[in-house]
Amino acid sequence: MTRLSTLPFALLVFTTTFTTALSADSTNPPSLESLNLTTPNPPSLESLNLTTPNTPTTFTDLNTCDTVQLTRANILLGINYLISLGNTPCVVGQESVVFVTKGDVAITGYNGLMGGTASVPCNDVGISARWIVSHCASGPLAFGGATTAIGKKEVVIRIRKA
Repeated sequence: MTRLSTLPFALLVFTTTFTTALSADSTNPPSLESLNLTTPNPPSLESLNLTTPNTPTTFTDLNTCDTVQLTRANILLGINYLISLGNTPCVVGQESVVFVTKGDVAITGYNGLMGGTASVPCNDVGISARWIVSHCASGPLAFGGATTAIGKKEVVIRIRKA
């Protein structure tokens, strides 16, 4: 009788067990029901408010924050300047336009619909930029970000490093 050493014998047992387990699982996988991964009455997309909007006036998904730290005082100076311009039009196109630069901060804008130019009162740009100041801060630290203009959702406003 031939004597097998321990290592080849262990490999033979492991391989046999492994291939038997694989073939059993691949021919008879568990059902989703047995794993409790089904929902008897799934909710509709409408009830979850996950439908795609048909109008370009609901670009709330453009509200974002950056990770670059900026000087809060410079952001506020830029916003106050834009608000002081009142109804003066801030015109944007496909290229990014710099509305104001204060120290390390630039407040810019562009047309997010990719179609020609758009105009919005600079006052509205400043007021919209306040969303970034109030939402993109951590204690005394302020960060840049992006949002859309009041009344003209196609105008994307960004606070970034100058």
